Parts: sequence; structure tokens; C-alpha cells
Amino acid sequence: MDATALEWIADALVGADGDTSPSAVLFLLRRYTASGRHDLRDAIEAGLTEGLDAMGRERDPRIRCQWLGVFAEAAAISDDERLVGRVQSSLSTTIDDLEQLARAAYEPGEGMLGAPLPDQLRSAAAFLTAFELTGRLPYSMLAEELVQVARRLWWDDDRAAFGETFGINANAAQVFCRLAALHRDPDYTASAVVANHPLYVRDAERILTWLEPLARAHPVEAADYGMALLDWFALSEHPN
Repeated sequence: MDATALEWIADALVGADGDTSPSAVLFLLRRYTASGRHDLRDAIEAGLTEGLDAMGRERDPRIRCQWLGVFAEAAAISDDERLVGRVQSSLSTTIDDLEQLARAAYEPGEGMLGAPLPDQLRSAAAFLTAFELTGRLPYSMLAEELVQVARRLWWDDDRAAFGETFGINANAAQVFCRLAALHRDPDYTASAVVANHPLYVRDAERILTWLEPLARAHPVEAADYGMALLDWFALSEHPN
């Protein structure tokens, strides 16, 4: 994968006239931290402000959880006290709602009953973020189970992808990378129940290799693709 793609993705998001999704804001935040590109600041600040406003309107706890993950990361480099305040005031309710979602739809071994692939992956990503925010192992273990269900039901090993949809595969690659990072943490694997012989690194690479020549034709999914690349490069920099 070519790291220069990160620059055109950042340019596309800045010029996207208002892509303020959690993935877009988090991608720009991490690129700003890594590169110091000052032209990203306005888009980040606008995205964080929109996210703070959107939290009050958003009913899906998975999206609220993703925003809280963005706010928690942004708070480390920002002097905006609203970010810390929103995480502190909203975390408990958001986590409670996320658990209620799981109680209503989750079935052991079957994932989120009746949910299509995008919802399974969205839920897995949200529970990974919930783990990052709280340190509670059941959330990350549930995320891994959802991914294993998705692999069993929808993964096409010959194609090395989940069907032909660019955005779904970008989301899958990111979730694979996040789980692979956890599996490389000996403290985590000593405490959590993890899948045997997972192929997350291999399959994330296969997905991203498939997506790479298609990426510029999918500007709407640029943020999701960019986040998958960032997580992939983080894995590549620390291979063991």
C-alpha cells in the first residue's frame, strides 16, 4: 500500500464540503498530528463542533460511541474543554445504550440477529471503541465474535473481500487491523478470550490490495478507506 494515498485522502476530505463523519474527523486529526499540516485545522475544528452538536441528535449508540472515541483522542491535543466534558457526561449513557442494543439483538454464535453485514461490522467497530474507552474486555471480545460471524456468513476467500462494495470492505479492513493490534498485545491475549489462529493481518492486506486501485473512484468512502490505511500502516510499523 502506498502511503502517499494519505495525502490525497486528506485533500479530498478537506475539499468535501462538510464530511464531518467520525471517520473523517478522526482521519484528519491523526494526519494533522502526524504531518503538522495546518490547513487541516479548520476542517478538524468544524468537524468536532458538528460532532458535539450531532451527539445530542444521534439515536444510534454505535455512532455516538464512535464520536466519543474521536473526542477522547482530540482532547489529548486540544484545549477545548467541551471535548472532555462531553466524554465524561455522555460515556455512561452511550455505553448503557450500546449494551441494550446487544441485549436486544445479539445471539451467541449468531451475532446481531437479522442484521446485514454493514450492521455487523458497524457494531463490531463500536464495541472496539467501547473497549478503548472503558477497558472492559467483554466489549472487545463481543466485537471479535461479530467479526467471526461476519467472516463465516459473508467472507469470499477467493475474492479476498466481503462482496464487491468498496465502503463495506474498507470498514472490514479497519476492524481486522484493530483486532490484529489487540492480538499482538500479550497482556490483552492473556486476559481475553480470543479467536484461534485469526487471519486478520493477512486478510486486511488482501482487502486493501484489492481496494487500492479503486480508491480514487470512491471519494464518498475516502474517510473509511483512510482510517483502514492508517491502522494498516500502524500494524506494519510494529510487526511483532
